Amino acid sequence: MDHRRARKTFGLGSGLLASVCLILLSACSTPAPPAPAPPPAPPPIGLSSKIIELAAGYVAHTERVEGLSNAFVDGGEVARDLRLASAYKVSDLEAGAIGYGAVVALQDSTFVTAIGAYAQDPVRRQGLTAGLYANPNIVSGIVGSDHTAALVTAALDAQGQAILANGAAIKQSAYTIQHQAWSKSMVDGRPQRLADIKALGEQAPLADQAGISRLQQVSTGSLHEPLVTPAAIATSGGAATPLVTRALAVAALAVLGEVRDGHDDQALALMSDPATHRCLTMAKLNLYQCLAVAGPHYEDVFCMGQHAIKDTGQCLIEAAGAPIDPAILAARATQIASNQAAAMKLQTLAQAQTARSKSSEARKRGR
Repeated sequence: MDHRRARKTFGLGSGLLASVCLILLSACSTPAPPAPAPPPAPPPIGLSSKIIELAAGYVAHTERVEGLSNAFVDGGEVARDLRLASAYKVSDLEAGAIGYGAVVALQDSTFVTAIGAYAQDPVRRQGLTAGLYANPNIVSGIVGSDHTAALVTAALDAQGQAILANGAAIKQSAYTIQHQAWSKSMVDGRPQRLADIKALGEQAPLADQAGISRLQQVSTGSLHEPLVTPAAIATSGGAATPLVTRALAVAALAVLGEVRDGHDDQALALMSDPATHRCLTMAKLNLYQCLAVAGPHYEDVFCMGQHAIKDTGQCLIEAAGAPIDPAILAARATQIASNQAAAMKLQTLAQAQTARSKSSEARKRGR
């Protein structure tokens, strides 16, 4: 009887122990929590439509000016080419140069790959993005940026040199056409002509849809069309200029996915260089002053060749970082001194006029 009770008690205990073990085993075999989702992929590489349009407008203007002929046959042709050469807004042309430089930079696979490493990590991507907006110069610390800068320098310098050369040729034609009677006749409606040229100076350089589409495809890599030749790269060198550096910064932001449509305000704010802006603005002012006193057609040709074209080309060369012609530096120094002398003369005249007015008022009060 006792043996049966013991066996029954033991059986109950064994069953209870087995149940406890099963519960424990069940708890131990609970599946692990799911792995965290991978970080979202960075936005695709690319430049916004606005930046591509600025870059295409810059390219279209440089190509138009490079293609102008210096073999003028009548005043109508001079007037037409003067309008074409003058039709650019300073801020848009400098922004377009930076945008075009960014497109060139995006063709450098080493640079793109180096930036892409940051794009894969959300924390690093945000850090580099904030850093580039705060200080574009940090792009020079990216692997391969020196070669990328050389690409951009070569591209901008080549365009500037081509414009400069054609400007010099057109300026020279102002002297060679003077044996033709039409070139010595006075330009009709000179004040309106100057007003029209000034109005054109406030318009964005125009690009056709084909040019816009081409640069868009080149920037994303869907069109493989090298914008710079190896020979041009070999001749470029030196430290990157502020304009070239900003082109690289915009390209880096494009790789990080930060320059897409509707999200490009900060990138557009980077697309300006004070030195280039001053240079292009001075070219415009010199053009307007030249046209204000120009009379016959050949003088309009001189103004166009020297200031609308040649000066603009020199500004682009300097923006790219090429050496500046000492003769150009000397001419600028002379012009600055002349402007300062004129300003001092006007100030003296104004002071004299004020003194006379005060004296006249004093005499009136004395009466």
